[in-house]
Amino acid sequence: MSIDPTSIESWVFVTGMIRSGTTFLASVLSHPVSVDYIHEPFNGGYTIPEGIALKARYVDKNDHSHAARRYRDHVRHIFTYDIGMSSAKYDDDPLARKVAKRLFGSRGPFYLRLAKANWFRRHALIKDPMAGLTTDFLYREFGVKPVVIVRHPVSLAASLKRLSWFPEVYDFALQPDVIANHLEDDLHLLHTNWEDRLLESMAHWRMLYRVLLDQAEKHGDWIVVTHEELSSHPVRVFRRIYRECGLPWSDGVHKKILSLTTNNGKAYASDGRVQDFKRDSASIFEMRRDSVPLNTRRDIFEITSEIALRIYDRESFKLGDLTPS
Repeated sequence: MSIDPTSIESWVFVTGMIRSGTTFLASVLSHPVSVDYIHEPFNGGYTIPEGIALKARYVDKNDHSHAARRYRDHVRHIFTYDIGMSSAKYDDDPLARKVAKRLFGSRGPFYLRLAKANWFRRHALIKDPMAGLTTDFLYREFGVKPVVIVRHPVSLAASLKRLSWFPEVYDFALQPDVIANHLEDDLHLLHTNWEDRLLESMAHWRMLYRVLLDQAEKHGDWIVVTHEELSSHPVRVFRRIYRECGLPWSDGVHKKILSLTTNNGKAYASDGRVQDFKRDSASIFEMRRDSVPLNTRRDIFEITSEIALRIYDRESFKLGDLTPS
């Protein structure tokens, strides 16, 4: 099913690193019925009718090759809803979740069906933490409004370790243009033999956010928000994002934010939950940070500080009596 792209007044693109809060951010921004939600099209999505997988890639602004043109044509399918999505299935899913996915599909297919059936659409939101390097391309070619969320690397490390999800630096080695344009100072990270997967994921954090923050600074109209400010002052920060994205704020949005961030007074996620939004948001950062051993926090600071100190202060790492460099 194709939709008329002129029926959509604005597009928002939410990205960041995995476990940085993109799902929470997108769930709140897509709450109004006039906002369609396209969930991770570069992570299991494909074009219709060709059936070509949508894969995230960095495209240099001066790349006019045949491959770049073909990629642009493939991605254009997202903006007319000429895409399909596969359901994500995991062996460790609880039985109830497996049954729900069999009946309704996972988030991607479920929200795509809702979007295609929505007669009230005026805006659309794409959320995909796997497609951070595609952000500038989507901004240039399709006019999306990027919303980049950053999570403190120590807090993120705790979350990644809980689920044993560890992004690799190899993802960047496959895209020589992004290295040439942004990552020449990080080449040593690509050539490091990472025996500690958690620390490799911190190198991934540094490289991804070097690219995204450089691009955001260059363009000026991108929105960059931290997981920590979103957790500490959710209503205020979301209201600002709504305004800058041109999305319709309402009492219903306000109530949804409060229900997701203050209802049950806990900071830890429920057992077995990958996402658990109903937590005491203001407590999450300190709880996560303090769960990471001091020596590991120091290693993380050593790897990420060149980029992290553009956003966070040194004290946020709680490094003990480490002598400042």
